[in-house]
Amino acid sequence: LLISNSEEHKSMIEKSTTSMSIFSETMAAYEQEQKNLSKNLTNNATEAFDTLKQEIDIKVSNLITKAESHEHKLDNIEKDISAMNEKRNRDTEKCQEQNTYLEVLKKNFDNETELVVKRFSEQRDSIESISMSLEQQFEK
Repeated sequence: LLISNSEEHKSMIEKSTTSMSIFSETMAAYEQEQKNLSKNLTNNATEAFDTLKQEIDIKVSNLITKAESHEHKLDNIEKDISAMNEKRNRDTEKCQEQNTYLEVLKKNFDNETELVVKRFSEQRDSIESISMSLEQQFEK
């Protein structure tokens, strides 16, 4: 009986040892699988992050290029507006000078017209005077 119990114990110990060994191997395989899965997830996340970072860098670079282009265009527009304002100022000044010149011409024309009218009037008076004088001479 003792031997039989001893053999049962021995058999149970061997089964327990075998079960423990299988459990240990299963745990080791599970841990290795988890390690590989974690490594794959980390690698995939790193690759995805790097890809996303590259895409963002490209978009930011494009935005910067567009902003610089727009800045250059705005500078050109500002220069064009400034040149147009300067031209408008010069043209306005020329118009004012021409208006002043036209006013002077108009005054001169009015003065000349007035002088012509006076001369005409004087000549008419003179002709009338001569005509009267001639009439008086013919009447005598």
